[in-house]
Amino acid sequence: MIAYIKNSSGQIYASPIFAEIGKSWDIKSVVLNKNGDNLILLPYVKNKLSNFNYHYIDETIEDGWITKKTISGFSEIIDNKAIIKELRHGKNISIKSFD
Repeated sequence: MIAYIKNSSGQIYASPIFAEIGKSWDIKSVVLNKNGDNLILLPYVKNKLSNFNYHYIDETIEDGWITKKTISGFSEIIDNKAIIKELRHGKNISIKSFD
């Protein structure tokens, strides 16, 4: 999946979605930051007024995408509890850690 993301400065960029946590309007996605060097956890909806952080531009599910309870995505992300914990606490995860 790929989404257009609007960052806090109003700039728009594209990123693959590596995982999704939650359901429906409470969903958060693991995406790249604007520089493309870190993974971040981004909620789909900014606030209750339906102001969206991102819009899907390609909802094709890639090979290797798996689903478990309230989390789905690539196993490198969703099976790593340390990464999920860090992302949920607002930390950025360097993509260099996946080399």
